[in-house]
Amino acid sequence: MFIDRVVDEGSVVRVVARTRAGPLPCPRCGTVTTRVHGYQRRRLADLPVGGRPTVIEQLGGGLGVHEVGPGMLGG
Repeated sequence: MFIDRVVDEGSVVRVVARTRAGPLPCPRCGTVTTRVHGYQRRRLADLPVGGRPTVIEQLGGGLGVHEVGPGMLGG
Protein backbone atom coordinates (compact mmCIF):
# COMPACT_ATOMS: atom_id res chain seq x y z
CA MET A 1 0.00 0.00 0.00
CA PHE A 2 1.21 3.52 -0.87
CA ILE A 3 0.19 6.66 0.97
CA ASP A 4 -0.90 9.33 -1.52
CA ARG A 5 -1.53 12.08 0.99
CA VAL A 6 -2.37 12.90 4.60
CA VAL A 7 -5.09 15.52 5.10
CA ASP A 8 -5.59 17.47 8.32
CA GLU A 9 -9.34 18.10 8.46
CA GLY A 10 -9.32 19.76 11.87
CA SER A 11 -11.14 17.20 14.00
CA VAL A 12 -10.06 14.21 11.85
CA VAL A 13 -6.78 13.08 10.26
CA ARG A 14 -7.45 11.43 6.86
CA VAL A 15 -4.85 9.19 5.22
CA VAL A 16 -5.51 8.50 1.53
CA ALA A 17 -3.75 5.36 0.28
CA ARG A 18 -3.85 2.96 -2.65
CA THR A 19 -2.67 -0.52 -3.41
CA ARG A 20 0.41 -0.89 -5.54
CA ALA A 21 0.05 -1.00 -9.29
CA GLY A 22 1.81 -3.42 -11.55
CA PRO A 23 1.78 -7.12 -12.16
CA LEU A 24 0.47 -9.18 -9.26
CA PRO A 25 -0.49 -12.85 -8.92
CA CYS A 26 -4.14 -13.73 -9.46
CA PRO A 27 -5.62 -14.70 -6.07
CA ARG A 28 -7.41 -17.63 -7.71
CA CYS A 29 -4.69 -19.36 -9.74
CA GLY A 30 -1.44 -17.47 -9.11
CA THR A 31 -0.95 -16.36 -12.75
CA VAL A 32 0.77 -12.97 -12.86
CA THR A 33 -1.52 -10.32 -14.37
CA THR A 34 -2.02 -6.58 -14.76
CA ARG A 35 -5.70 -6.93 -15.63
CA VAL A 36 -7.89 -4.93 -13.25
CA HIS A 37 -11.53 -6.02 -13.13
CA GLY A 38 -12.80 -3.43 -10.68
CA TYR A 39 -11.90 -0.90 -8.03
CA GLN A 40 -13.19 -0.59 -4.52
CA ARG A 41 -12.79 2.05 -1.84
CA ARG A 42 -12.41 1.00 1.78
CA ARG A 43 -12.66 3.16 4.87
CA LEU A 44 -10.73 2.00 7.89
CA ALA A 45 -10.48 3.51 11.36
CA ASP A 46 -7.10 3.69 13.03
CA LEU A 47 -5.72 4.77 16.38
CA PRO A 48 -6.03 8.49 17.16
CA VAL A 49 -3.27 10.90 16.17
CA GLY A 50 -2.80 13.67 18.72
CA GLY A 51 -6.18 12.79 20.24
CA ARG A 52 -8.01 13.10 16.90
CA PRO A 53 -9.72 10.20 15.10
CA THR A 54 -7.82 8.82 12.11
CA VAL A 55 -9.53 7.53 8.96
CA ILE A 56 -7.69 5.59 6.26
CA GLU A 57 -9.24 5.61 2.77
CA GLN A 58 -7.81 2.86 0.61
CA LEU A 59 -8.47 2.59 -3.12
CA GLY A 60 -7.59 -0.80 -4.52
CA GLY A 61 -8.13 -2.71 -7.72
CA GLY A 62 -9.18 -6.31 -7.97
CA LEU A 63 -6.81 -8.21 -10.23
CA GLY A 64 -7.67 -11.44 -11.96
CA VAL A 65 -7.30 -13.43 -15.16
CA HIS A 66 -10.72 -15.13 -15.06
CA GLU A 67 -13.98 -13.91 -16.55
CA VAL A 68 -16.77 -13.28 -14.07
CA GLY A 69 -20.06 -14.63 -15.32
CA PRO A 70 -23.45 -15.86 -14.13
CA GLY A 71 -23.14 -18.25 -11.21
CA MET A 72 -19.53 -17.25 -10.43
CA LEU A 73 -18.74 -15.52 -7.17
CA GLY A 74 -15.81 -13.13 -7.47
CA GLY A 75 -14.34 -14.75 -10.56
